[in-house]
Amino acid sequence: MKTYIENVITTEEANSIKNLSGTALSDHPVVSKIKGIIEQEVGEELDWTKPSYLSIERNGNHDWHVDTGGAYNNPEPHMKWCDYGCSILLQDHEDPGFLAYRDGTKIKNYLGLAIHSSDIEHKITSYSGERLTFLAFVKKA
Repeated sequence: MKTYIENVITTEEANSIKNLSGTALSDHPVVSKIKGIIEQEVGEELDWTKPSYLSIERNGNHDWHVDTGGAYNNPEPHMKWCDYGCSILLQDHEDPGFLAYRDGTKIKNYLGLAIHSSDIEHKITSYSGERLTFLAFVKKA
């Protein structure tokens, strides 16, 4: 499963969550909105409790990997519980990089929500400047 929904949040909503972490992030109304969209898109109830987690990633560099934790240089999965990975790029600039999939799809997911099942191989392409991304790794209920 792989999908992308453009403009799920506004610039103002992105700015309201980009410096949050922990409970402040998970309880924020914008994040509640995003969680609802994710559940609607995957078509099933999800379990947002640990080990599922949300974060704001700063300057992530990720080569080819799957969200169960298996990667090109570390094939041993460490997030076997993960069913879906989700991301939204929170700021835009000249060279923000792309979310790239092995099938050739490249998404500049600024304010848009990318959702994929944890077995879909993907990476972040090279970029310059700061890259802030909302991430959700979640398991089925």
